[in-house]
Amino acid sequence: HSHRAIINLAKKERRKPLADIGNSVIPKISASTVQRELGKDNYHRIHAKYTPYLRPATIIKRRQHARRFKNYPMEKYKLVIYSDECYVHIGGNKGAIYVTHRPHKCYIPKCTIPTFLQSSVRVMIWGAIMWDWKGPLLVLDYPGGRGGGMNSVRYKEQVLEGALLQFYTEINQERTGVQFLQVNVPCHTSKSSKKWFQDHGIPLFPHPPSSPDLNPIEPVWH
Repeated sequence: HSHRAIINLAKKERRKPLADIGNSVIPKISASTVQRELGKDNYHRIHAKYTPYLRPATIIKRRQHARRFKNYPMEKYKLVIYSDECYVHIGGNKGAIYVTHRPHKCYIPKCTIPTFLQSSVRVMIWGAIMWDWKGPLLVLDYPGGRGGGMNSVRYKEQVLEGALLQFYTEINQERTGVQFLQVNVPCHTSKSSKKWFQDHGIPLFPHPPSSPDLNPIEPVWH
């Protein structure tokens, strides 16, 4: 069999089962042999990562963000409050999907599974963390359904005016230069929300759209 042919098949179809790859080469080989051949080039079979669907414009913004903060000092990252909302819902596909890739390549498009907004929302929570600091965790009160999700008014009343303002005030008394990171959903980027941050003197840390993998609070939810 051809070692290079096996590598090319695995790269061309990342989700292709090892047994199918073995059956596609001449002579046919077992899945364990395919696995050994892939391992020689540091390719491994790993769970696929779930990521938001990314439009081309969003990919460009992510790259620009990465270049801008490539050499950002760790001491400054320690001054960022990372926040997010999390939907706890029932349903969804629980089946595992495996893909083949090298280490640190888990987020290339062929190795990820696009996710979309969930409609079967049951509970929505908001939380915030910081380096060496655990922030508030809120169960949000909102109607749900069409027009009943989180909006600028609910975000301001339930999150900004209460938990965030208090937490930021406490942190800012101990550390100087604190910034706040929120993902770019409409209720966060609305004019009224931006004005609230400006009025309260809370600087925002930039975050590209549809990029939860750049927010370290995401693994905390799991």
